[in-house]
Amino acid sequence: MNSAVRLQNVVHGYGTRRVLDGIDLEIEAGARLGIAGQSGSGKSTLARLLTLYEDPVSGLRSVFGEAMERPSWDRRRMARRKLQLVIQDPANAFAPGWSVRRVLAEAGCAEPEALLGKVRLPAKVLERTSGELSGGEKRRLAIARALAVEPKLLVLDETFSGQDGLMRRELIEMLCGIAGLALVTVSHDMRLLGKMCERIAVMEEGRLVEVGRAEEVLRTPQSAIANRLIDAAFHRRSGF
Repeated sequence: MNSAVRLQNVVHGYGTRRVLDGIDLEIEAGARLGIAGQSGSGKSTLARLLTLYEDPVSGLRSVFGEAMERPSWDRRRMARRKLQLVIQDPANAFAPGWSVRRVLAEAGCAEPEALLGKVRLPAKVLERTSGELSGGEKRRLAIARALAVEPKLLVLDETFSGQDGLMRRELIEMLCGIAGLALVTVSHDMRLLGKMCERIAVMEEGRLVEVGRAEEVLRTPQSAIANRLIDAAFHRRSGF
């Protein structure tokens, strides 16, 4: 299977602070990967590197087989149509005063009502501004905008917060049912990742400490941090 994104010995940081350290990760086309870790583990930074919003300090990065360590603006812009990121906090993700209709039109959406239906938003929100939406509705609008360009890789950074159980299940079923879409879900919630993902990568202090099939990571975690995350997700008493 072809790779959507591949990272080899990637290091990234800000000034003297190292945020990612020696990351080796391959996301295959059409695969579903979960990235787990506590706050500050480097999950969101990794999400930004996967979608070309940041460049590694060192190491190799390829996108659909093409080297992309420090791409030009034109190459980055073209590649980003295949790579979409839904950020953790959607409050500042949309232009102030823009209607939902304009947000989707700018993304190239020709059938906004149908797209809103996929993310369980009613057509009546088309004439509202993003500022008039709830946090959960903004996250669903962000998903819709990302899907409007028909990406090959979609990265969701803590996107399911604020959604009730039924809404979450419906969104998961919809996203997992899109043929050919590689899906990366960033979350501290191992229960969620177990439902969505084929593989789980566990991060701690900027490193990948465990990568494996989702059912194996959940059943027999090999790292202390994975064990703690599983205990928290399933409300078990931690042994650590």
